Amino acid sequence: MKKSSKRTPLGKNSDVLSTIIDHHNALRECIEVLQEDDATDAQKRRSLSTFIPMLRMHAHAEQETLYE
Repeated sequence: MKKSSKRTPLGKNSDVLSTIIDHHNALRECIEVLQEDDATDAQKRRSLSTFIPMLRMHAHAEQETLYE
């Protein structure tokens, strides 16, 4: 059985795509903090506590919007 497409024209997904791009930027910032030699353990923990849930949320949104 063929899966029905959930895709809509780009205009209707533009808000979701903007959110995905925002996630990319925030995730990138978290990674930068995690890689910084001068970042404190507290800064790295705070960054990681943001990174993990955002990555999960982001992966779901990207999968639903771009690949299904």
